[in-house]
Amino acid sequence: LRINIDPSKKYSSRELGSILTRYHLNQLSSRSPGMLKKGNGLSLGEQQRISLIRAKLKNVPLYIFDEPLSSQDLIAAGQMMDYFKTREDSRTVIGITHQLNYAPYVDRIYLMDEGRIKESGTHEMLRNQSGLYHHLFRMSSLSF
Repeated sequence: LRINIDPSKKYSSRELGSILTRYHLNQLSSRSPGMLKKGNGLSLGEQQRISLIRAKLKNVPLYIFDEPLSSQDLIAAGQMMDYFKTREDSRTVIGITHQLNYAPYVDRIYLMDEGRIKESGTHEMLRNQSGLYHHLFRMSSLSF
């Protein structure tokens, strides 16, 4: 697991333990190393969270995530959204998703249709207009 997350051995075991706990992956440290080699024995959601940890540890100014929560169950997705909502840094995160239930938690939304930006603004702003975002968000809310 350490080789997968921190191949350069930049972080101490204690720091990695803290990171795994923050991302709700601390239970992985109890699995046998053979199970974790090259991602074997990990669920898609666990693999996705490990990828997010690796990205976070790279310490870059911009992240681009395409469907970062697609393989997460509701609890894990909520935990990841909590992390994104409480970022302590000034990094820019671009998230591409079809899951509109996470839209209220982002700073700015760009709604694309047929390859073009059709609407942009905050969740509140777009929800209060009678455009495509309003319609799609309303439909997604009704499906739950």
